[in-house]
Amino acid sequence: MDTTPVHPRLWHRDFWLLAIADLLLTMTMYMVLILLPQWICASKGQGVFDIIWVVLSYALGLFALGPFCNYFVQKYRRNHVYVVAAFGVVLSFLFFAMDSYGLFGRQVPFEALLLVRFFQGASFGLAQMVLLSTLTVDVAESAQRTDANHALSWFSRLATALGPLAGYELMRFFDEPVVFCVMAGMSLVAMLLVLMAKIPFKAPDEDFSKFSFDRFFLTEGIWLFLNSLLFSSLVGVLLFTYVSAYSYLMLLVGFYLALHLSSWFNSEPSNIRSQMILATIFIAAFSSMYFLSDTSFVALSFILWGLMVGLVSSLMSVLYIRVSRHCKRGTSQSTYFLSWESGVSIGAIFVVLIKLNSAGVGYSYNVMTVIMTLFFLSAAFFYFITRPWCIRHHLRDKV
Repeated sequence: MDTTPVHPRLWHRDFWLLAIADLLLTMTMYMVLILLPQWICASKGQGVFDIIWVVLSYALGLFALGPFCNYFVQKYRRNHVYVVAAFGVVLSFLFFAMDSYGLFGRQVPFEALLLVRFFQGASFGLAQMVLLSTLTVDVAESAQRTDANHALSWFSRLATALGPLAGYELMRFFDEPVVFCVMAGMSLVAMLLVLMAKIPFKAPDEDFSKFSFDRFFLTEGIWLFLNSLLFSSLVGVLLFTYVSAYSYLMLLVGFYLALHLSSWFNSEPSNIRSQMILATIFIAAFSSMYFLSDTSFVALSFILWGLMVGLVSSLMSVLYIRVSRHCKRGTSQSTYFLSWESGVSIGAIFVVLIKLNSAGVGYSYNVMTVIMTLFFLSAAFFYFITRPWCIRHHLRDKV
């Protein structure tokens, strides 16, 4: 018997609870993105190159439990799977806090930190895949599910600016253990919010395997995955380079403007190509304005950065939905999540490598070279590979 509640509007209580949980949990990952490198170098005595291993272990962890996601949600209550995974994130932050306070009594080996970071990535990856591929669909009516997926993607996108902004401000007033505890608290709140949401019971399928790509990876969307991975690497370079509350605040302004622009473009699918052209103009303006010394131009450059990131990432999330079959909608959202998060991690690794091989003025020049290269590679990939592939795979709307 179908127990799905009837909601005439998308923005009902249960959807709001899931959206805020998504925002909070994702924010913690971007807060730690800013804090962890500084903590590793200053408190743990590790070198800059070791940051690469920390970031890489997290990125690998994101994929670790994905093949078992469908099995977990079929065998257990779906919201309970999310709660257990989110609790794993809480434990990982508590480990970092206890280590910072010296409660373990001795120096924790660097290998143990890598394992905890891998565990954190696996827990966060499973939690988000369950939320995006299953819980969001469960609380939305069939006609509202595309809007629900698109809305949740924007909450995750806002977290890429709000997380670093919150982390940067907290580090100004508190030491690392307190900030880690705040992250653990935010993850705990996200867990409780999902527990509060009324998730309808879904009978499991009659036949399901322990290992599956369902709710994990959209194999037929491999070109779109690679394209969004390439673009989110650019985002990782930007986030990991310009660490200041001011830049993240201007990024939020750009996101706000992009949200309204992308809504207009998405209502006219034939204009998707224009969306990429406009994003190209924004990234070109950003690169030129950033090197001007006037403060107002620097502010405008970060707003343009937010516009560019918001437009392109919104376009990518919509395309994931359109190229997937109806039964694969949830899988497409997990794939988009994995491409975005792993791409940001790759971008962070690029920044570490740039720091190791340049200094002073050369560092800024090399960063901008990488940013421009990644963007134009991503744009070329879209025009010559992704867009023709999407058309061949019978999108519901021409792109």
